[in-house]
Amino acid sequence: PLLLALLLGLGRAWRAAPGWARSAAVAGVAYMLVHLALNRFSGGDNFYSYRLPLEMLTLAAPLLAVAWREWTSVTARRRRWFVGLAGVSVLVHALGAIFWTPTFDEASPWTNFKVAEAVANGGLAALPVVGVVAGATVLAMVRTGRQTAGTATPPGEGSM
Repeated sequence: PLLLALLLGLGRAWRAAPGWARSAAVAGVAYMLVHLALNRFSGGDNFYSYRLPLEMLTLAAPLLAVAWREWTSVTARRRRWFVGLAGVSVLVHALGAIFWTPTFDEASPWTNFKVAEAVANGGLAALPVVGVVAGATVLAMVRTGRQTAGTATPPGEGSM
């Protein structure tokens, strides 16, 4: 989810980024397309989280950093949205990493979201994880709003 706040700024980032950052992002997308053509989807139920886009995200990281600088960090509202979406990302992965266990059944991975099922089966045990991540996210969002109140330049900008 946190990539949503960065993807909106890719147009500005593309214009502002150095050539090597754009080339790395293009190479990452090409690499992922090759792997999407080569790798057969067999369900993905026996591991948690995504695995195919990791190399693409690594190669796109410089361009995404420029997207942060050029678009996301420009206003306090966008920064708060970024922090909130980062919190959602951490929450989803924390719940899945803690409560998901591989199942070797015949259920369709297209229709059964095993992570949601694992969290539901975890019951009240998931509440502390949700509470800690949600609390930290809200505090970070409030702090982000306070830090930048009344300032025209994003944190880290203008000091160079």
